[in-house]
Order: sequence, then structure tokens, then C-alpha cells
Amino acid sequence: MSVESIRIPAGRDERPADAPVWQVRVGTRLSRIAAVAGIALLVVLAVLPAIASRNLIQDLIFVFTMLTLAQLWNVLAGWGGLVSVGQQAFVGLGAYALFAGIVMAGLDPVAAIPLAGLFAALARRCSGRCCSGWKGHISRSAAGWPPKRCG
Repeated sequence: MSVESIRIPAGRDERPADAPVWQVRVGTRLSRIAAVAGIALLVVLAVLPAIASRNLIQDLIFVFTMLTLAQLWNVLAGWGGLVSVGQQAFVGLGAYALFAGIVMAGLDPVAAIPLAGLFAALARRCSGRCCSGWKGHISRSAAGWPPKRCG
């Protein structure tokens, strides 16, 4: 972003007595174009359910959900300094269990959600028992809840 300073004419007959001598404009031509494009995109997304097919809406929900998850993991790993694969492994196990329950076992999708969570929790508990002898931060993420005292 750039700040542009414009000198206002100094002649008394050209400006009122209380007018400022300098005026500061913040923003660029590109930022104004991006703001208009963003508003137009929001309007299109708000109107889209009335004119688009159900499949397109479902695909967009999936894409935006994956973008949100990617950004959240980016924030955790990049800004927060969290480098752990434990959470991703259990999210993946829960996702596999969810789709296996729906596709292979023929479960109702709403009923399969808590069952997939229970499967991931059981896998976490079993892996925590295997990893309980590890030292350091990795044992805290793998061993499960409640955390053991360090020391």
C-alpha cells in the first residue's frame, strides 16, 4: 500500500481559511479494483444458491472447507510454531472411518460422524499406550488425555 500526498493550492482565494494544507490518500488503483472485485464476488456467492445446481454448491462447500482447513493448519504451523503430525493422522483416520462406515457398512452419514470420532479416539488411545515411554513433547501429543506430568 502506498500513501500519496497531494499539495492543496496555497492561495487564500483558492481555499477556505480552515482547509488543510496537505491531504493524504491511502490506497492505490489496484486496491480499489480489488475491493470492487471482492464485493462483486460476495454478491455472486450470495445469489449462487438461487441459480446454480446442487452439485456445484456441494463442490464449492467442499473446496471452501478444504481451503479453510489448509489456512488453519498454515496458521498453526507457520505462526504458532506447531510442528506435529499427530493431529493430521487422527483427522485422516476419522475421515477414513467416516467414509468406510458410509460406503462399506451402509451407515447413515449423520450417525457415522460420531462413530468415526470414536474410532479416531480409540486409535489415539491405543497409540498413546504404545508411545507412553517416549520423552519430550512428542509423548504429550501421542499419549492422549490427561497429559502426564513432565519431570
